[in-house]
Amino acid sequence: MSDLNAMLSDFVDLNSMIDEVSKSEKKTNFWRPTKQKTTVRILPPIKANGEKLPYFEHRVHWVNGQPYECLNQTAVDKDGNMHTAGECPLCKMARTLYNTKTDDAVDLAKKISGKTRYVVRLIVRDDPDHATEPVFYELPFSIYEKVKNAILSKEWGSLFGPLDGRDFDIIKSGEGMYTNYDASSFKPITSKIAEDNQKIVEILTKAKNMSYNSLINFKTADDIKTIAMENDGLSKFFGTPKPARVVEQYVAAAPASSITEAFTPTEELIPAAPAETASEPSAADELDSLLAGLI
Repeated sequence: MSDLNAMLSDFVDLNSMIDEVSKSEKKTNFWRPTKQKTTVRILPPIKANGEKLPYFEHRVHWVNGQPYECLNQTAVDKDGNMHTAGECPLCKMARTLYNTKTDDAVDLAKKISGKTRYVVRLIVRDDPDHATEPVFYELPFSIYEKVKNAILSKEWGSLFGPLDGRDFDIIKSGEGMYTNYDASSFKPITSKIAEDNQKIVEILTKAKNMSYNSLINFKTADDIKTIAMENDGLSKFFGTPKPARVVEQYVAAAPASSITEAFTPTEELIPAAPAETASEPSAADELDSLLAGLI
């Protein structure tokens, strides 16, 4: 068995694989809960950053397991450049696929259609590394609905106030695409972001420096088209047909000739703009003098 292990070691290195996955996880921009129950505090919108909502909304397309910003949205990117909404190749492809009405095409359209994502900044109560160090968290849609509905109901009072907001319990069950967050909820008792007032200011200052725009990176339309053609399904539907095989025709006293012809159909699309969401009013507190420039 030892000889076999020695031979297989040239082909398989599980320890290195685990290390690489671990490194990859650390590089991600988003925190993810790993426990069945995790208590967090969603931080308030930062007034100094021009924010009115406790979450940031943007649209992405997924192709080959990677997210790409939808080009049909207006936003400032990580380099501070304003991107104005324009024609998005992936939106056009999705509409064209839907219009074919075949099962394969519709399934592919669903996969590449733009998905709205909601991102918050939060601290993790029971995690020493993130109890005072804010992180980005992409809200599952069911949690986003709970947050939005709690804001609109006005029955919870202050949800995100530094001194009188509410912690949120993320409760998940299942795994992968079957993960469920329906049991998640705000805690009924209000609390401060941190017991020490200066620590509250430090946490919110760190949040201020975590611009949501740092998450945004727009590709060019040409880059998006190139990426799309690397997908087997999309290249099957939208790839340029290969030139027809040259057919030689011999005619008496005339030279041989060949004829090739190819064309790629196109279809126009005007994607729908993302809906706007109501904002939540901010709450005053006794730390106004310290927090006025933050929230």
